[in-house]
Amino acid sequence: MDIKVNFSGRAIKYTEDEIAVVVEAMRNAEPLTQGKHLQAFQKAFGEYIGAEHCFAVMNGVSALELSAQLCNFKPGDEVVIPSHTFTASAYPYAKKGAKLVWADVDPVTHVVNAETIEKCITPRTKAIVVVHLYGYVADMPAIMEVAKRHNVLVIEDAAQSIGADLSTPMPLVALACGSKSHSSTRLPLAFTAAARLTQVVVLPTPPFWL
Repeated sequence: MDIKVNFSGRAIKYTEDEIAVVVEAMRNAEPLTQGKHLQAFQKAFGEYIGAEHCFAVMNGVSALELSAQLCNFKPGDEVVIPSHTFTASAYPYAKKGAKLVWADVDPVTHVVNAETIEKCITPRTKAIVVVHLYGYVADMPAIMEVAKRHNVLVIEDAAQSIGADLSTPMPLVALACGSKSHSSTRLPLAFTAAARLTQVVVLPTPPFWL
């Protein structure tokens, strides 16, 4: 069997309207960063996903790095990570000193669930990373119940599942911090902690959102 995967091929063909937006920003955006296009995007995206606050950063990894800093890991703290994910969903937490504990994923959806996560939780668990993949959304209500029961933080990497949801609303109990990636396959991220009813979304910005 001769199967070839075109890894170097284009995944997106931009429309003339999309190209015009980039060119207009390149010509007229002022200042170079934190300008009107960025503010407009943050507001529009926040409204789309129902987030009270959105902050743009340069890429999805940077957003995950910020969430790792907010976890405030101490020596011996553990973070539960899906066994099937991209490296950027894991190494920011290792860099901050957390021990990575790998959770199995559902063989059908390829995302973690409350059962596989809870098996990995110990008294040293500080946070859980939930990665939504290929448009499949993990069962966040059930996962948040586990997180509340064990008093741990939850970080959601929804880079490949923007716009996807479950039939029941996601309960955002506490601080939430997320990001959106604009590559051809990665779409937003969110970080939720069981404490305050606040949501913050951290968004990596394309170069034309200036």
